[in-house]
Amino acid sequence: MAKILIEVDEAKLAVSQGDGAPSGILRLSAPASLGRLHIAPALAAFHESYPAVQVVMAVTDRLVDLVEEGFDLAIRVGRMRDSSLIARLIGTGRRIVTAAPAYLERAGVPEAPADLADHNCLIFRSHPGSNIWRFKGPAGTS
Repeated sequence: MAKILIEVDEAKLAVSQGDGAPSGILRLSAPASLGRLHIAPALAAFHESYPAVQVVMAVTDRLVDLVEEGFDLAIRVGRMRDSSLIARLIGTGRRIVTAAPAYLERAGVPEAPADLADHNCLIFRSHPGSNIWRFKGPAGTS
């Protein structure tokens, strides 16, 4: 979370007027979960430190076009595509595979990632991509 705040602090420098206090509008795009859970709660402290900066945040899982849609900053999840934009890694996350106990009783408990091929799996994604899951563990990547 601290890295996100540092990145937002650096972005506000881009909207500052010369050597005066940062001011202006900072247009930010963030994924829904990160926006609601991490960024929105930090905005009050940011505004306290930089009252002349107005943050306009679009919370969406849609991959926005920063240039086309006029955003100054975007926080993204996943691999960065080749781009002329400047990108910095500000954190990492992990994902877990979960199942309802009733489902596991009916379908059986998978013992290895390959077993998931025989199970019903839900994937939430609002943009195109692969449906291949990759797992890293003591036995390597599968």
